[in-house]
Amino acid sequence: GVINLEDTTNPDALPRTILKATSNNNIFVIDDGINNTATANQYITVTFNNIDFLGCDNNCATQGGIILNKEFLTITNSVIAKGVASEKGGAIYNAANSVLSIKNSVIKNNRAESGSAIFSEDANLALSSSLITDNETTNINNGVITLNKTLKASPYARIIENSTISGNKGIGLNIQEGIFVNTSTVVQNTVGISFNSGLPTVYNSIIADNSTLDCQSFAPIPADNTAYF
Repeated sequence: GVINLEDTTNPDALPRTILKATSNNNIFVIDDGINNTATANQYITVTFNNIDFLGCDNNCATQGGIILNKEFLTITNSVIAKGVASEKGGAIYNAANSVLSIKNSVIKNNRAESGSAIFSEDANLALSSSLITDNETTNINNGVITLNKTLKASPYARIIENSTISGNKGIGLNIQEGIFVNTSTVVQNTVGISFNSGLPTVYNSIIADNSTLDCQSFAPIPADNTAYF
C-alpha cells in the first residue's frame, strides 16, 4: 500500500533530508552530457532515497520544476512538492530516452501547463506504492501524469501500480496504449484517465468520482480473447 510519509508516528516514515530550491530554478538537472538514443542508451544511474524535495513554488523552470531527468532516475521514500514549470513537468520532466522509477513516494502541490506531477516524453515510467495529490495543470485538458509518446521497444517496466492519483486538477493519468495500470485508485480529479485513443490496460483498479469524466479517449475494444480491464 501507500505509506504516509508525513505521519511521524509511522515507523516506515523515516527522517528525510530536505533539499529546497532557494531561487527560481529546478533543484537537479540529471545529465551526463551524452545523448541517449532509442538504440544506444548509455545511462548513468542516479538514486534518491528519503528526501524531501521542495521547489521554489513560483515559475521554477520551463521544464522540470524540481527535477529535469535525462538519465536513469530512481526515487524512493520521498516527498516531491511545490515545483512549478511554465510548460511541462511541474515536479519532474523525464526527457526522451530516459527512465524514471518512483516508489513509496508522494508528489503533491506542483503546477505546470502539462504534467503537473510528471511529464515524460517517452513512456519509460514505473510508479508504484505512491500518492499523487493536489497537483494542478493550468490547462485542465492536459495530464497530471503525462506520458507523451507511444511505446517503443524497451526492457524497462511501464506500469502504474498500487498507487493513488487523487484530488488533482487535470487528467489524472494521460497515458498511452501499453501502459499497465494495476491495483490503483484514480478518484476526484477533473478527468480520471485517458489512453489517447489507445487500447486500455487497466486491472484491479478504481476509477471513480472524477468531476468531469472517469474515462476518456479509449480505442474500441477488439472482439478477441485479450483482457483489457
